[in-house]
Amino acid sequence: MKATCFSLNKFKLILCAVAGLSAATVSAEPYRPVAAVVPEQAQVVMYYPQGSVPAAVYVDRELQSALLPGEFTVFCVTPGAHAIESVFNDQPLYQGKQNPTQQLPAEGGETYFVQVNPGTSGNTAALEERPQAETMLSGLQKHTRTVNRASQVKSCNYINTSGVVLIQEQILFRFAKSDAAGILPDSRNKLDAVVKFIKQANNVSEIQL
Repeated sequence: MKATCFSLNKFKLILCAVAGLSAATVSAEPYRPVAAVVPEQAQVVMYYPQGSVPAAVYVDRELQSALLPGEFTVFCVTPGAHAIESVFNDQPLYQGKQNPTQQLPAEGGETYFVQVNPGTSGNTAALEERPQAETMLSGLQKHTRTVNRASQVKSCNYINTSGVVLIQEQILFRFAKSDAAGILPDSRNKLDAVVKFIKQANNVSEIQL
């Protein structure tokens, strides 16, 4: 793991890039309470405690993940209204994807907990208060199988109590590769976004390897 610190306005930025050997080696991780995000983002924690069929998670009509019962996903979007839903058995016509029925009016710096309730068709996602949500999230595993295809989803930039912005990214490589040419396209896009963010920094104050 590498942590790189930068000065960005009044914040200090810590970048943590985690490199995996291949997409197949990524393991699930349990839920841990999420920190606050920067005002330029809103955070969504979507979780599926119980059920019998996979739930496709769509963000603005694009696939973000496909949750199995017992899984959760965390992602960020820009502030504003976003169609964020979970849909069961949406194939082959994808009516749920094409015709969302509810929107989340996301505010900057806020975290929203969305529970996927049991079902076999349609959308069952509903907002939940954080205390109740984190009780249900205890013991759930983070979803890692599906590569995000939702263009409105952003990597979350976190702020801790000391004003540190934390960016965490998982960089995946093709099987048996470990050089720059072996980085998967989605991971390369993530790195490009991080580089763009870093270039906005006033100066580099510290690099930790």
